[in-house]
This record gives sequence, C-alpha cells and structure tokens, in this order.
Amino acid sequence: MQLDENITPLKTELIYRKFTTVDFEFEDGNSAFDVDDIDIPADSEGYVSKQLIEFLIDESELKSKNSTVINAGVGQGKTTAVHKVAERHIEEGYIVIIATPFRSIVEKYSKFFTQEVKMPEDRITTMESFDKETSDEFFSGEETFLYDNQLHIVTVNLLLGNPGNDAHLQSSVKSQYLSSLIGKCKSQGKKIVIFFDEIHAGINSFQYKYIFNLFKFKDILHKLFYVSATFSESSLLVIQNLAILTNDKIKLINCERFRNEELRAKLNLIITPENYSSKNTKALREELNPIITKAVNNKQKLSVLSYSKKLAESLCYDSYEKDSFFNEIFKELNVYDKVNCCVNVDDNSYKENNHYEKDKINIGTNFKTGIDIEDGIYIILMPSSASLNKNFVSDGNFGVFTNGANSIIQAIARMRGKGEIYIIMGTPNELIDFDYHQFESEILEGFKLNESNFGKAQNINNKTIQLRSFYNFQRNYLNEQIEEFENHDNSNFRPILRYPSFEEYVLERGEKYFYNQYLYYGHRVSPFIIWAALNDQFQNCTLNAIKQISPVIEFTRGNEKGELEEFINESYSEDYYGYNTFTLDTTFFQNSDKYIIQDIKTRLAKYSIRYHGVDKRVFPRELVKLIIDFVAKAKKGIDYNKFMYLNDCVSFSKNVNEEDETELIKLYKQLHQQKKRFFDLFQQREFMFSTYNSMPETEKELFNRFFDEIMPLLNRIKESDSLASREMFDLFSRTLTYTSLYTLFINSFLEFEKFDVNRRSGFYGLEGNKPVKKLLGLKHDSTRTTGLNFFYDYKENFEGYESEGFTEIFKLF
Repeated sequence: MQLDENITPLKTELIYRKFTTVDFEFEDGNSAFDVDDIDIPADSEGYVSKQLIEFLIDESELKSKNSTVINAGVGQGKTTAVHKVAERHIEEGYIVIIATPFRSIVEKYSKFFTQEVKMPEDRITTMESFDKETSDEFFSGEETFLYDNQLHIVTVNLLLGNPGNDAHLQSSVKSQYLSSLIGKCKSQGKKIVIFFDEIHAGINSFQYKYIFNLFKFKDILHKLFYVSATFSESSLLVIQNLAILTNDKIKLINCERFRNEELRAKLNLIITPENYSSKNTKALREELNPIITKAVNNKQKLSVLSYSKKLAESLCYDSYEKDSFFNEIFKELNVYDKVNCCVNVDDNSYKENNHYEKDKINIGTNFKTGIDIEDGIYIILMPSSASLNKNFVSDGNFGVFTNGANSIIQAIARMRGKGEIYIIMGTPNELIDFDYHQFESEILEGFKLNESNFGKAQNINNKTIQLRSFYNFQRNYLNEQIEEFENHDNSNFRPILRYPSFEEYVLERGEKYFYNQYLYYGHRVSPFIIWAALNDQFQNCTLNAIKQISPVIEFTRGNEKGELEEFINESYSEDYYGYNTFTLDTTFFQNSDKYIIQDIKTRLAKYSIRYHGVDKRVFPRELVKLIIDFVAKAKKGIDYNKFMYLNDCVSFSKNVNEEDETELIKLYKQLHQQKKRFFDLFQQREFMFSTYNSMPETEKELFNRFFDEIMPLLNRIKESDSLASREMFDLFSRTLTYTSLYTLFINSFLEFEKFDVNRRSGFYGLEGNKPVKKLLGLKHDSTRTTGLNFFYDYKENFEGYESEGFTEIFKLF
C-alpha cells in the first residue's frame, strides 16, 4: 500500500460547458435566435443566489418572454434561486411547473414549499398526488382538481408524456391532467412558467417523439428556465428546439464559478486493483470498515453512493453469499436499524423504495444528484478494475456513472460542507495524457499515459464542432448509397427510409460519443477522477490524499519466467458476460510491441513486487527484460537477445516522424546511418574475422578509426537508453573497447555463417592463420514480424477500420 498525503493540486480555472451566442449560430454564421449573454458574479463566499434572484425578479425580466439558461456551479445557490424566482412568479399570478428528472427531487421541492413557504399540501400538485388519485376520482369534486393548483412539481417524463421504458402510453390520469391544465389556462387566460431543473439528468426523456407534447403549451407559455451545473450538447439542442415556444428569445446566464475554500470538503482517492462486487466485498470491507467505524464512533453523518444497485443492496442486507456480509459492521456498531437502502423499486427489490433521509445511514444509487450532504463522511464506490478495463467493452456499463464526467461531477458535488469524501475505484490501465511528474508522487509515476487523441484533454466548448465533424464523416461514408435510395424512381412508393439528421444523432448519441471513448469525458471513470482531482476541478472539495492498494506479487529465484507467464495469462483472461475470453492473442494482434510491453508493465505496477525475496520500490529492470523476452517469444516466436535489440532500435527509429522524435530516437537514427558504413569496412569481401583480436593490425586500423569516430554517439546512447544498461541487454560495457564493439556490431548488423570447410585467413593470402566466417551481407532492417518495435504505437489495419479518412477525422480535435 502506498499513501501520498503531500500532493498539492494545481490551481487551475474551473472548466465547464459554457454556452455563448456562437452556440446558437448555424455553420454559415447566421442565427434564427435572439440571444443575450448575461454574466452573474459570485459574492465573497462563492454564492450567486442573491444576484441571480435580483436579476430574475426584476420587473422587466419578469414580464419578458424568453428561454432562460441558468448555468451555475454546484453549491452556489441555484436551487435557492429557483425557489425564490418560482415563488415570485406565483405571486404574479403565473402557473409554475417545476419539472425534475427524479421523484426524489420532486419531494425535495415539495418539502420546501410546504415547510418553508407554508403552502398547503393540497394546493401543490406533485407526483405523490397521482399515487392517491385514480382516473375515476380525477374529475370528481370541485376543489380537488390536480390541474387547478398554481404550483406543479412533477417529473420531466410526466410533462413530456414519456411513459418510460416499460409502458407504451402514459397513464390516463396523467394525460387527462395535462390536457385539463392546458385547457384551464387557455380558458382563464393564465400563463405558464416551466423550470427544467437538473436538466442534465433528465435529457434522455427529451426524445423527439415526446418533445412535440410541449408544443401544446405554446399559446400559454410565458417562460422556460433550464437549470444545471453540467450542461451538455444534448441539452443545447433541447434549448434550441424549444426556443420557438418563447419566440426564439434566449437568455444565457453564466454565473461565475468560485471555490469557497472555507466550505470545501477533503477528497481522498483510494485506488485498488482488487476486484469487488455484490458477491465479493472483501476488498471493500478492508478499506471501508475503519472509515465507517470512525464515522459512527464520532457520530458523523454517513452516506455511501454505489455505482451498482446490487452492490448497494449487498451492503445493506444479509446475503446468501458468505463473502458479502458487509452489513455485519453496522450490526456490530449497533446502527443497523439506521441503514437506509436508497435504490429504485423493481420486482426484485428487497423492500419498498427509499429515498435519501438526512438522519439515516444512506447507502444506494439514487442520490447522485438533487440532494445535499451538509457534513460528515461521504463514500463513493466506483466500478472495480474488472469493470473498468475490459478489452471488449467500449461503452462500459458503469451503473450510475455510465454517463461519464458529468455524472461523476454531480455525484461528488453532493457534499456541500467541510466533510470528508472517500472515492474507492478500480486501478486504471492508463491515465489522461498529462505531466504527472510535477507532483513528485510515486503512485502517479507507476501509470501508463494514453498518448493518443482519446487520452488527451479536450476543449469542452468545442464539442458541437467535434460532433458535427464526426457526424459528417459518418454520413459522407454512405453518401452515395443514401443518394441512390433517395433518388430512386419509386422511392415515394417505398417505406420511408432516411439517414438520421445531425440533430437526431446529437439527441440520441451525442454525449455517448464523448464518454464512450475519451478519457477526459469520463471513459473508464478512474482516469478522469484522478486528472480532475489533481487539477482541482471539483468545486466543492479539494484533494487531500491518494492511497494506492498494492497487493504483493512475488517472483522467486529460478521461477521468474513461469511466474511472469502465469501472471500475464491470468491478467489477460477476463470473464466477459459469462464467457471466459482469452484476450492476450487479440491484444497481440491489434497493438504495437511498444504498447503491449508497456501494458504488461502497467498491469504489474498495480502490485507491490517482491523480487528474489526483496521488496522493490522501483520496477525491477530484470523483470522488464523478462517481459520483453515473453512478448518476443509469444508474439513473434523469437528467442530475443541484445543483438536483435540493437538492430531493432536502429531499424524502427527511421520510421518515426520528425515531429515525434525523442532524443533517443534521434541517436538511433544516426546509428542507422553508420550501419552501412560498418559493412563497407569489409570491402566487399566474402569472409570476415570471427573476432577483433583475430584481425591483422593493418585491418584493425580501419575499424579503430570508425569506432573512434562514432564513440561520442555510442556514449550518448549508453547514457540515454535504460534498456542498454548492464541489468538489461548490456549493450555497452562500462568501458567501451574495440573488441566489445566489434563483436556487438558484427552480430547486430551482419549476416554470416560458418564455411562448409574450415577456412582460415591464410587461404585468402593474408598473413597468419586466423579463423574466418562466410560473410553473407548486411542484415535487413527489422520488420513487425522479425523484430520488436520499442518506439511508436500503431493499430493493425484490419477490415478497413484504420482507413485514412478515419484517421484524419480525429486530427481535427
């Protein structure tokens, strides 16, 4: 185990998606929208609620018909602003609808208006109202009409007429309610104001087949509010689509992002390569039991947000799996009666649906947005290594964190005070490409970086351009086939078939495009969390410590090769949806030698290595040599040695583009130029001396001058190439001699064999009688099949997926 409590995060600006007038322009620069940009400053404590309220309840703003986008950071008071602005519109006689993605947030708003504003419960329509009503009862009575209230707090699904995934139609009572509400407003001349709160979490409800239900409000709608801290491209499209309801007038309110250091929680990252699940909680128990015990003994509030519903339930309830009795700790501490399992209802649930309750120990999945944890200890269980690093999973099913960075930011933001946050997560195979050396952390030094475009930090305000480029690329690939169908003579008499529009693509797949492949947008979860913590990107908390769990893996003298092979085979053999899938061959087929060697090192670096009975703080070079030998034999069928290594280095160096050259590659490129010069010293003879010492003195002079001339180059390579060291390939002895260099060069760069007859130098008329070998020529440069490439990554070209067009499209970003 390694613990680093001395990492100081960088004080970088908070990065977030900020809409501007440019986002509402078409590709040609024209716009159908009337857009205003408003900047709201934060006060000295970081809040924006007072300034926001003052602006939104100003008389002129109250009367303005528009779509208002409230973009404010977590914990800055935007919910307080919604409360007051909604209350003010009610006072002005407007019908107010607050639409939220979850029922738990509906209940939160309902409690505020009944307890703080003192509105009678029967004068507020909420989701609970529909649980009490039936279709027959709905139209009975004069004073109990649900649509007759001035405040309506419902889900986005209800407002859109979206029945969810399981039903085909919205229930009759809900559809009748909406029709009656609209009819009443039209007959009485009432206007409606709609707040879409936490729209980032409800964006999946805005499917095109349901959006048209909102157009029924066109004649009675006064204002639309969109509220979030994490807007997306899909939400931008919704705002554009619905702007017609407010005469295309849009007001963008961007609130200053501010870190209030006095109120920020301490963030602790716990990284482990050990797998955990609902059936095996051993690794979690070892880490969490001390944290939970501390919270209970100190009478602190305790909340545990889990990525997985099954995992959350296994922490709350008794399980038939003996390794899953996590709840025993709550029984031992006499607090089991306070455990509240916050998971959504389904047919297999243990008991009735539960929402977050401040006085309970909350463990679950349904409070990653919309609730406030004021203090205490907040634990977040991210997916384990087995889930994060599956080779065949591109989308990734990461439970409540499947939607990437936005869902991670929102979940961490639940802590709103000076508490402690502990995030337990699987060890990633690679990190976002970034300079981690500046933190001087041994933990961070052990990770591999993803140096491809998918591993680099992105311009978050360039996402629409990025999406459009990718969409155009996909469509252009099929353009000929699309046009052929559309221009067919009988196309009007065929079933409708058309390629989805850009807008449809964004609404359905827009965010998935980013978080399914870019580490920066939350792909594989852990890399984004580590990067964001180091760059101080969580507004409500700051990094306190990073702890890496490192189980011991041992290599014993004489058994190292077999133990390494066993580790590699187990590491690359994964259980994939019930199938034991051996993925090492696939990794070999798809990736470069450099990638594979580094990937094996990265997997080993997750463990504490004991080599020959000694615990190693630094990755053993001897183990690197064994990895290289394994890859050479398993992938290429080569018994590797130092002569092959030198020829591989000079061969592959010449294929590296100038802009990608490192100092070492430049050196090996220079040595490649000397390879032919060395061969030329043999003056086209058909023989060569077996050793330097067997050459006549007159012959040695040629080689001596050559080696003297390139000696500075060889010394620089010796200093720069760690693999050339004595512990590795031992290319160059501590003191470079003509004898050792002659042996190295002839074995690395020349093809030769023994003569059929044991000829000696005297046979060629030379003085002496020294053994010679038959010189066949200069060795060819190594290829992907004959050597190992240590210098650059590549993807094998199979089935045309590595086409030039596909590669070029990503150079734009």
